[in-house]
Amino acid sequence: MAQGTPDIFPQPEIADLVDFFDVGDDLGLTEVDASEPLPYGFTWKFGFNQEDLDFSSGNPPLAKGHAALDEWITHTINTEQFETPIFGADIGTIIFSLVGSHLDTYIMQRCRDEILSAISVHDRIETINSIITFAINGNVYAHFSYSTDDEIEGQSLLQIG
Repeated sequence: MAQGTPDIFPQPEIADLVDFFDVGDDLGLTEVDASEPLPYGFTWKFGFNQEDLDFSSGNPPLAKGHAALDEWITHTINTEQFETPIFGADIGTIIFSLVGSHLDTYIMQRCRDEILSAISVHDRIETINSIITFAINGNVYAHFSYSTDDEIEGQSLLQIG
């Protein structure tokens, strides 16, 4: 840096970065064997009611492994398809445009189909075992279960409308 120039954005030392990153985290920075499934990686918990990261306990909790997959599923279902330019057309649903004052079996079936389509795009989800959508007092809920390629069973109950 030139003499007399203020250090507005100081560059961290490598020793500082070692403490920042957990060496055990798989950040996807290593060379990936094409025959092995992609790692789940990690993400931070998102509070959809607040439309921001979940700061309820201070810093947002880190979701790793299958918890990161569950967070991806919740985020995908709660994202309006084509509304966010950083996500491709495969991410999101049109559930929010379906859910209104009139909820019938056709709308519930469409919501079920949207969820099936949305979560089926993930590389690690092998099968969708069941999806049930239902409405209580004008709120739409979905319960679904799935299996991953490493034979882990997952399930979730979400309010979607």
